Amino acid sequence: MQVIHQLPHPALTPYVHGYWEIRYEVKPGETHPLSFGCTGRTHWLIFLENMFQTSFDDGQPLTNYNSMFIGQMIRPFTHQLTTPVQAITIDFTPTGFYQLFAQPAHELAGLTVDTKLGVGPSTDSLVDQLRNEPSRAVRFGLLDVFFLRRLHDTSRSDNQIETAVKLLQQQPGCLQVRQLADLINCSERTLNRRFTQSVGLSPKEYARVQRFLQARLWMDTQPAHRWGDMLTRLGYYDQAHFINEFRYFAGKPPGVYFSDKHFSLDFMRER
Repeated sequence: MQVIHQLPHPALTPYVHGYWEIRYEVKPGETHPLSFGCTGRTHWLIFLENMFQTSFDDGQPLTNYNSMFIGQMIRPFTHQLTTPVQAITIDFTPTGFYQLFAQPAHELAGLTVDTKLGVGPSTDSLVDQLRNEPSRAVRFGLLDVFFLRRLHDTSRSDNQIETAVKLLQQQPGCLQVRQLADLINCSERTLNRRFTQSVGLSPKEYARVQRFLQARLWMDTQPAHRWGDMLTRLGYYDQAHFINEFRYFAGKPPGVYFSDKHFSLDFMRER
């Protein structure tokens, strides 16, 4: 698998986490597992060559896409990749999709959706330009131009929700929703409604996702003898609680997860 990362225009950094161009070869007659896991964000995949074609584990074909949105995922899922992939992934910030497209993020949560069904035909021209442009640098430039125009037309920043997101990223296992609402001077009901609309998950769900993501990063970068510190810092009751939560979000226990070499979009995880 070849992966190229590109940062967006500086004006887009509150809305777009980054662009990723992916190339993955699949030989005729072969299938490869393609795993999707939670990243704490919404993504947009645009396929530059073939349409995206996968099958279920029993061989039944799935819907083909030229481009699709992947909403906030809590549970992982795997498709069997049946054709080569060359694609660009737009990795939105937690509130970026809602701010740029003025579409409630929770309507995509847990789903992979054809882009036209998600936001209508407004993206058709961009997808066609990207598929016909041979230069990677120009493709990234086209994305910047598209989103800068969207920013001018539809951006709807919500400072209270942005603050709530940052607080949950900083203290994912330590803040109750009531405490969070008090910190941003908002009622719990209003916080839940606005946060879910902007991010795609409730504050409680997002905190659990962030705690999992930070635990995974800790395990990936810290020696095993320091994992006890991680449990305390992230608010896990004990090791059994941690393993149950990890299995819920990753679909497998930590030891199996870190030894799995399946092609996965986890390289876009929150850092």
